[in-house]
Amino acid sequence: MIEIDDWLVDFVNLFRETTGIDADKHIEYSNEGQSLMTRAMDTTLRSDAAEPLFDKATERFKEVIASGYLNWAQVYIYRGHKALELAALDGKEDISEELAQQVLEQFDLGEKQMHEALAIKPNWWEAFLQLGGVQFDRAKLAAQLLVKPPPSLPEGLQEGTPETEAATKSYNEESTANTKEALMKLKAANVEKAESYVKAMEGLYKQAYDAALAYEKERKSDQDAKQPAKAADSSETSPSGKDTAAAEGVAEGVPPPITISAHAKILYGNQLYEWSQMLAAVGREWKPILDEAVKCFKEAGCSEADIRGALKNHTQVRACWHVVPRVRLTVMAKPAAAGPW
Repeated sequence: MIEIDDWLVDFVNLFRETTGIDADKHIEYSNEGQSLMTRAMDTTLRSDAAEPLFDKATERFKEVIASGYLNWAQVYIYRGHKALELAALDGKEDISEELAQQVLEQFDLGEKQMHEALAIKPNWWEAFLQLGGVQFDRAKLAAQLLVKPPPSLPEGLQEGTPETEAATKSYNEESTANTKEALMKLKAANVEKAESYVKAMEGLYKQAYDAALAYEKERKSDQDAKQPAKAADSSETSPSGKDTAAAEGVAEGVPPPITISAHAKILYGNQLYEWSQMLAAVGREWKPILDEAVKCFKEAGCSEADIRGALKNHTQVRACWHVVPRVRLTVMAKPAAAGPW
């Protein structure tokens, strides 16, 4: 019997909640790679048809290793975030040179692992996403943005209960208030230092989006190639064709799951949203940046209500309503919650 330490389970849950990335994804890739290897060995070992299966298995196992490097990278990134949050909780008003160096060392170590992932799996969308996130972390560090985190939510809360809703609302309100308080302390010279990192972030998120589209296209091609076999199996077990959607796990009337490319758009939109607040705080032009953020949310399929909800928390809320007209759209996905770091 294998026992898994509680800290490992807690870290995996924290990683998934904070980044939106599934820390168990490497298991899926590994299983798929093993399945492809078995098919190649069992059915077409001496046939030319085995070669594509071996190639696909190789790619899946590369994804396993690349995902491992990215998980490793996040350990360093969280250490950097934690050092900043502890300083804010300790009442520090700015980021000292010593603290900045400590945090940058962690970011450097994390970024190194992200590049290791790209060395194994070039054009890997997850690596570009994380690299983009690190660049924005560096931007906030250069701008001296130090946000005090709100107290953690109580343990044992059950989803959908009044207690959970009240606690979550209180948490979000305090997080928003703390962010606005930190933004008021920004100086124009420091925000200017952050611009080069934001520029680098923009390029990396665009790379992530393009890579995500290519990955989705590749996966769809693989799935389409399997459809004839699935259709044959389905016709044997269900001649009428009914219950096909249920068999494939798609519930009628439920929006499809968010795509990888849409996820990339939302993360990019969140960073632009935060950057627009930083610019606004020091009297710089911010509206075009927020316009671009909202465009990202719309292209990702976020609902009008969710976008307006995000704008309500913007520091320039009264000037934001030009961005989104009052139109109802179908809920597809929500902008990911953006914390202090």
